[in-house]
Amino acid sequence: MNGEHAAMRAKTRAKLPGWTPFEWQVIGEGAGILLTGGVSRTLKSGPRKGKPTWDPPHEQVFVSAAEIIAFERRYERKTGKCAMCDGTGQVWAGYKVGEGHRYRPCSRKGCEGGTLAVTA
Repeated sequence: MNGEHAAMRAKTRAKLPGWTPFEWQVIGEGAGILLTGGVSRTLKSGPRKGKPTWDPPHEQVFVSAAEIIAFERRYERKTGKCAMCDGTGQVWAGYKVGEGHRYRPCSRKGCEGGTLAVTA
């Protein structure tokens, strides 16, 4: 399941205009993702000037694994790109302080540098 695809699906169902997720939580054994979000604004003063903050109210949206899979299949049919790596050939592998985000090659069968190989 791709969290970004869940976020795109959740944005269409959120009741707050301009809603953006800021927290992802996997529910159950891959049953879906619960996204918490709100409307962000940029701070105009103080030590965090220019950084985003989240004003209440916060809203939670649940996106099931079946919805995410259906979204990914539509994405792949429409673009021809792998949904796991969004066509980059790299998937997120973690974050480490001092190093930043780490990536690894996409391990999905049939993904060749982000493009899906057509097999008969």
